[in-house]
Amino acid sequence: MKAYKLLTIAILLSISLVATAQFKVDSNGRANFGSATTTNYSKLNIGVDGYRNGIAFSNGSGTPFYIFRSGDNAYLSRNTNSQKGLFMNNMGQIVIGRQAYDGSTGIQGRVTIYPSTLQTSLAVFGHWDISNGGDILKVLSYNPLAASYAGWYIDKTTKEWHKTFFVLTNGEVYSNFHLITSDKSTKSNIETITSPLEKVMQLRGVTFNSQFTDNQEIKIQDMEEYRKKEGQSEIINFKSTSELVQQINLEKKRKHMGVVAQEVEKVVPEVVRTSYDGKKAVSYVELVGLLIEAMKEQQVQIEDQQQQIENLQRLVSPNVMTKKTGQDEAISSDISGVVISNNKLYQNIPNPFSINTEIRYFLEDNVKNANLYVYDMQGKQIKNITNLFRGENSITINSYELTPGMYIYSLIADGREIDTKRMILTD
Repeated sequence: MKAYKLLTIAILLSISLVATAQFKVDSNGRANFGSATTTNYSKLNIGVDGYRNGIAFSNGSGTPFYIFRSGDNAYLSRNTNSQKGLFMNNMGQIVIGRQAYDGSTGIQGRVTIYPSTLQTSLAVFGHWDISNGGDILKVLSYNPLAASYAGWYIDKTTKEWHKTFFVLTNGEVYSNFHLITSDKSTKSNIETITSPLEKVMQLRGVTFNSQFTDNQEIKIQDMEEYRKKEGQSEIINFKSTSELVQQINLEKKRKHMGVVAQEVEKVVPEVVRTSYDGKKAVSYVELVGLLIEAMKEQQVQIEDQQQQIENLQRLVSPNVMTKKTGQDEAISSDISGVVISNNKLYQNIPNPFSINTEIRYFLEDNVKNANLYVYDMQGKQIKNITNLFRGENSITINSYELTPGMYIYSLIADGREIDTKRMILTD
């Protein structure tokens, strides 16, 4: 037994003497491989470059998994370079794939991915059975104008970089083109929008200041710094000028234009959604369908009104028109006469109306006789308002005085037409 122990010690001693140039253990228990390890960084130090002098994990038949260093770069790979793995440089930047399609090996950020084939470069999955408003992918920034997500393409001929779209952290989206899937196969229960014009008339367009606007002025030095941070600044198609900086600062003071979601929801709730934080959002794109149908409805009304106006003009022509008043009096009215001086008739407000509407007019002091007539679209007189005051005045028409429909009203002063306009009474 004692002889066996002595033999074992002798064998181990001989091995340590042979390997003393490659493997050393110091007095602190730190193990060093390779002759270049003059500094002990950890319990295990490897001082030789190359995948054959690193660490390999293998079951003897599959492709090994290597951990090694080459120059000032560290590698984790399933082959002898990073094309099937990744490498990290001395700045902590990571590249997966390590080969760009144009043959370059440039690093474009903290993490750069170069897939070897046409495949998904990065896939992120959320929990399959949870939908609570959580973020699958989150981007944080202290600057609202930082591009949190951007798309680029490289011109194969000039090697110039072009940014094609980007999303700022304040929610602004910039792109060269935008398409939304609208195929019939993706829709069901398709119906034409009803009463589109009435709905549009109830909407309110507004201008406003956004809480996400960055009002801090930028300097041309900021633009140059931005260019440098994009990486590969010498090939990016980007120029900073004092005129550009001035323009951007000027635009920061502009107000925005749109609608208020809470108001829109009362009229067309189909285009409004509520997020998990309770804030309302409007799909401006979906309002296009409403506007299309509203314009079509309005065009039908215009054409119908034009036809009715032409019919009415043929009725009144430049001849004497007998208007039936309470006492069947005949009033001579040359409708085609010249407008009298500064006398004016204004469009009723509101129009259309459902409760009442106001008709403003102006009559010069020298007008002797003036009447406001209301006709239906068949040319039948409905109202004759007399004793109009001179100067700037108005007349109120109540909905209960008429039945829903379209009407024409005319201001006649001293036997001549001042103006004729139309008004619409809705239910």
